[in-house]
Amino acid sequence: MGAACCKSETAPSSDATVDARPALDSSLQALPPVAGGNTEKERVYSVKLTKTGDMKLGLDVDFMAERSVLPIMTVTGGVAESWNQEHPELSISKGDSILEVNGVSGDVAGMLDRCKTDVELELTLCRCLNYDHLVSDLEKLISNKGCGPILIRLSWHDAGVFNGKDGCPNAAMRLSGSGEHSMAANAGLPEVAIGLLRGIAEKYVPRLISHADLW
Repeated sequence: MGAACCKSETAPSSDATVDARPALDSSLQALPPVAGGNTEKERVYSVKLTKTGDMKLGLDVDFMAERSVLPIMTVTGGVAESWNQEHPELSISKGDSILEVNGVSGDVAGMLDRCKTDVELELTLCRCLNYDHLVSDLEKLISNKGCGPILIRLSWHDAGVFNGKDGCPNAAMRLSGSGEHSMAANAGLPEVAIGLLRGIAEKYVPRLISHADLW
């Protein structure tokens, strides 16, 4: 029943491609910057912290076992606050995420354990990497480029079943070798909609969210 409503037996009219052309020509130009910087070099930084005496680390993090990063909820004082006072250009901020702790990455339980037990800590972090910043970056993109409708179309077509047999929201349209990438019904989506999301995807996927969940 669900497949039937999404099934497309005929190719779309030429209007589908024509409608996408103005966006292809202009929407991908001058995209708004994402929070924290447009490049990995701008966003990622490292700090070295040493716990002395009874001083605590001073970071509250948002732990979720299925994630690969530890978003910082707040800086509560301790070693982290001392670091911020001495290194304002590399200050640790709410909304940043810890990517690696003493060589451990991708394993949030292991990273958290290092933070609790190791006296000397070398942290690699990414600026503005949490869900609040993700929502803000998406809202800024939609407001700046007026691209809400085509992003809704991307989400709908990704979830739709166009051959009547299979399909699911798996973001396969981004892969040039996939059938969804070249389907006439998806005209304009791989070139425009995915292009509009490229900067956001490069920042948040897969560290915080998957391509399919982003769409």
